[in-house]
Formats: sequence, structure tokens, C-alpha cells
Amino acid sequence: MGYTGLDIDGNLTLRTETLGGVTLAGGDVTLSTDQAKLGRIEVATGHATNAVIVPKTPGKAYIVKNNDGTLVASIKVAGGTAVSVAAGKTAIVQVNGAGTQVERVTPDA
Repeated sequence: MGYTGLDIDGNLTLRTETLGGVTLAGGDVTLSTDQAKLGRIEVATGHATNAVIVPKTPGKAYIVKNNDGTLVASIKVAGGTAVSVAAGKTAIVQVNGAGTQVERVTPDA
């Protein structure tokens, strides 16, 4: 899988370590400071309304891989609007420059 022509604000540094096995079935999942430093989040179980909550770190980007076969995986900052990644898909998202929203960088792939 490769992405070309990405519209990224400023510089992008992306760590390749993965936080795997995230499940949204029991409610929102708020990442710890150490978890949020990782560059890739793999969601094992999605949910219609629950989301992965990431810190309000301006410019921080994540590769979000949704391994659920039917439900979406959503990611947002606290108080923000979620970006959803479709079942079985992967997308790159980034916390905006103000740290107030997660924005999609790429379409689902």
C-alpha cells in the first residue's frame, strides 16, 4: 500500500511502532501518553459510536487500520468530531494545527 500526493500541514514524522488489538466494543478508548506516541493504531473491534481518543497534539499523525469486518473505527480528540475508517480499511489522520480536531489526510485504502 502506498500514498502519493498527500496534503500534509508542515512536517510529518511518523513512528512505525503499532498499538494493536484496540477494541471499541466496551466504550471509548483514551490513549495514554506513551500509546499516543506510536504512529500506527490497529483496531480489532470497531463500533458504531465509540472512538479512540488521542491527545490534542497539533500535527500528530496516525495510520489507523481497522481490522473489523463490519464496523467502523473512529478516532478523535476529546470534545472533537470523529473521523471514521471503514471496516477492513486503513487511513492516515492528523490532529489539526490548533489541536481541536482530527482530520483525514488520506481516503480509506
